[in-house]
Parts: sequence; structure tokens; C-alpha cells
Amino acid sequence: MKVTSKFRFCLSLLGFFLILTNNTLIAQPGGEGIVIGKSFQITSKVFNEERTILVYTPEGYRNSDEKYPVLYLLDGYDHFHYVSGMVLSLARNGKIPNMIVVGIQNPNRNRDFTPRALPDVPNSGGGNKFIQFAKEELFPFIDKNYRTEPCRVLMGHSLCGMFAVYSLMKDPELFKGIIAASPAVYVDKAYLTDFIKKGLDNNDFGNFLYFTVGGNELPEDIKAIKDFENLLKESEPEGLKWSFEVLEDKGHHAVVFMSIYNGLQFIFADQVITDKLANEDADDIIDHFEKISGLYGYEIKVPEYLLNNAGYKHLREGNIYDAIKAFEENISRYPNSANAYNSLGEAYETNNQLQLAKENYEKAYRLASKAGDPNLYLFMQDYENILNKLR
Repeated sequence: MKVTSKFRFCLSLLGFFLILTNNTLIAQPGGEGIVIGKSFQITSKVFNEERTILVYTPEGYRNSDEKYPVLYLLDGYDHFHYVSGMVLSLARNGKIPNMIVVGIQNPNRNRDFTPRALPDVPNSGGGNKFIQFAKEELFPFIDKNYRTEPCRVLMGHSLCGMFAVYSLMKDPELFKGIIAASPAVYVDKAYLTDFIKKGLDNNDFGNFLYFTVGGNELPEDIKAIKDFENLLKESEPEGLKWSFEVLEDKGHHAVVFMSIYNGLQFIFADQVITDKLANEDADDIIDHFEKISGLYGYEIKVPEYLLNNAGYKHLREGNIYDAIKAFEENISRYPNSANAYNSLGEAYETNNQLQLAKENYEKAYRLASKAGDPNLYLFMQDYENILNKLR
């Protein structure tokens, strides 16, 4: 078949278009899934049903052997996604520790979160069964499958917030911290008030409690929550750190985000490294972390850089002995840290203990070589310099 110039042009144009289209399609990114967490089904013998939970693990979880506190969210499907992001952001900024987040889906809120059966609420009164489910089935599942610290925080909103307060009075050892966003303490108020009074009088606390109410909520609901605040003021329960906040211009549902955001920071405020702490002597820093480890119920490690900074503070002040002591303490806690050995080498060099300086510089250099440390060149220079001094 004879092909005319015009036809050839049309074919060429069509071919170019097809190539362009094909390349465009190829260039379209397939994308990779962003995995926030995992969903599990737990067969509950307590409830004789399947329970759904969602689990988020913190940044760096796979590449470490660290253990983490756990945040448990009631109404898990409602809060899991944004709270996971919130926890990530707060932890990156040093406001809270890295945490595992567990969202618990509630198939029957009225059943699961009312402490006793109520005549006008069908199927109510399963609150104690939920506590049993948590202790016997949920906690063991999470602790078996994830690296957890014995530090749990419970968050609940409205009826779930009321249950969170109830669980604190029922068994303070269940959760170290409670965040109750606009807790419905007005539900079965007479019974709950009496139960809270007894709990405040009879329990030994070592807990944190943060609760809120919205300024735009119903006046009677605000009053009920403020009555709960007054119970706390009157009882002054020893060992219970608590804070109450009225979130102005917020309704019943609008309080949730800020309640969790502020509540987490309130609970973990003692773990925040302040400028004052960063400028303390090494012994004071160690004492601080021993104290807060007791407060939270698990070992909270002194960050390597904090002891290292304390060592250099002593060094600048001419306290060679204290500097060496701080650097040696850091090595005992972080024996695979090239930087810790290098810092100790510098202290010995400053004190004209050149052989000891050489040994620590060499150790730093070898550890850095093995680990592919980005500061390898600097460590190598320090090692070569001390060898020249010894010649």
C-alpha cells in the first residue's frame, strides 16, 4: 500500500502521542503504602466474642530492642489514626517518650463502660467485665507480642472517660495515667460519687489524672465534672498528680483532641529534658532519672548526650576528676558508643594522662570503624594526634 506524506505525518504524530502517553503512564508513581499500624482480632472468653484492636508501634521500633509505655484508646476506631500521628510528633519533639498505641474498638459502649446495671440503659453494667478482659486477655496479648514497659495510659471520652475515672478508683495499678476527656460522671452520679470518695480515701496512688470539660457543654454536665474536681480538692489524695482544664469555646466532642494532646504532656512532663536539667552536674542528672524511674515504674535511661554534656561542663570548669567520672559513667551505660570513649580520651589528654587517652581514643576509633560512624574521621584524627604526642 502506498503511503502519502500526509499519511506518514499523521502516523508519526500518532506514534509520538502513543509514546508520550505510554511514558506518562509509566512515569505515574505506583506509590507505596503508608502503614500506620496493624489490626488484630482477639477471641475474648470474658465476653464470648471477637474483639478488634489496632496497634501502632513507634518510630524506630523495628531497629531497636527498647521497651515502650503503652497508650490505650477506648473508641479506638475514632481516635487511632490521629493519635498515632500526635504521639509521633510529640515524641520527636521530646515532649513525651516514644509509645505504643493500642486502639480498642467497642462493640457495645453502654455494656462495656457502665460500672453497674442501669434500669434505663439496656445491657449495661459490664464495666468490671471489661477490666477483667483488659487484665486477663488484652494486656497479656500486647505484652507478649510487643516490647512494653509496665507503664500504661488510658484515654477515654464521655462515657469512656467516666469509665477511665472508675478504673482508676477500682484498681490504680491498671494504668499509670488517665486522660478523661469530658468524662460523663453525671451518669449514675450518686453511685459514682460515693465510689470515687471511697476510692480516694482507700487507695494508694502513684498515678496521673488529667480531665477536661468543654466550656460550651450543658451547664449540668459542666457542674457534674466540677463536682468531681471538688472531690479531688477536698480529698487531696496522696500520690495522685491531677490536673483539670476547662477548654473554653469547645463542645462535648470538640474537647477530645486537645484533651489527649495536653493530657499526654501533663502525664509525661517529668520526663521532659529542660534547659535547667541539661545544665546540671552529672550526679544531679543521674539522681533525677532515678527519681522519675520510680515515679513512672520503669527504668528511664539517662540519655547519652546528657551525661556527655555534663562531662564537658566539668571539663570546662577545670573539674577533671568529675569529668572523668561522668564520662566513665556514660561508658558503663553505653559501652558501644564511640563518642563516649572519645570524650573520656579527651579528659585524660587534658589531664596529661596520655597513655589512657590513647587507649580510649583507639577504642573510639575502632568502634566507629565497625559501626560506620559518620564521625569516624574526627575520631581517627584524635587517635593519630595522641600517637604523635606519645612519640
